[in-house]
Amino acid sequence: MNALKAHEIRGTWAPLFLQIKEHSVIDFGFIDEEIAIIQNSGVSGVYAGTNSSEFFNLTFTEYCRLIERFASSCHRHGIAYQLGACHAHPYESLERVAVAADHAPAAIHLILPDWVEANRRGVLRFMKGCAKNSRGRGLILCNPPNAKIQLTPEDYLWLANEVPELVGISASGGDDNWYEAMQPVIEQITVLVPGQSMATGLSKGAHGSCSSIAGMNPCAAQSWNELTLRDQAAGLELEKRIQQFVRECINPLVTEHNYPLHACSKFMAVISGWCDGLHQRLRWPYSWVEDNHIEPIRARGKELIPEFFEHIK
Repeated sequence: MNALKAHEIRGTWAPLFLQIKEHSVIDFGFIDEEIAIIQNSGVSGVYAGTNSSEFFNLTFTEYCRLIERFASSCHRHGIAYQLGACHAHPYESLERVAVAADHAPAAIHLILPDWVEANRRGVLRFMKGCAKNSRGRGLILCNPPNAKIQLTPEDYLWLANEVPELVGISASGGDDNWYEAMQPVIEQITVLVPGQSMATGLSKGAHGSCSSIAGMNPCAAQSWNELTLRDQAAGLELEKRIQQFVRECINPLVTEHNYPLHACSKFMAVISGWCDGLHQRLRWPYSWVEDNHIEPIRARGKELIPEFFEHIK
């Protein structure tokens, strides 16, 4: 597909989850089933090769097979797609960017090297190297809360000016002061915010989201996006209920039960039931959220955010 420019990357983008069978075997055939459902949801597009796809736990061979199958399925179903080339190892990121570019995505997601924190010179060298390997495909820089380097609005603006291939950033968001400082960035490149604060982000000028909330239910997330653009107050009201659900039901899985974050993202997709057959199992050695949590959290979800449990397909 054609590479998207900054002003063209908008709206809700849903993640691909890997279907993991016993003994950590990836069910590559399930990708097409998942894409078929996401395509019918009306989201702006779908992305793979990031946290939801367990990028950190794939061999290079598995990564290549994943994005080849994913890109082929997206072409077949006529849905826009972005590819993650994320890795803590900078040389591995370079290789993944080159492979991702071969599959002509709308854009390529990156994280900064994360084993050894890079200084500004190192960050710029890394971004320019990835830009060269992207061969005309735009880059989206993801800066999750657990990254060693936490970028500021000034950092984003600097990179946008120094790296023309940078078409967007996926950031953790912030308070009113953060959004005010981000305005020059928002005017220049796409700014994507976390799904659970999507309505706030849109009200402050951000352009959309790539998130686990879209993964929880792509159809409902797209409806929420449309609601927010049509009726900001209603969108913000739903956001409050989504954040209450996350605070009450999902955060304790991390803080009290010590499940990893990607386990919780996949668990949310399973409890809504939007993708028949998807299991919360993760690849070795990580623990997934056990079955005993499903029914009580699903019940509370139906009380707080019925939109995400009734609006399935």
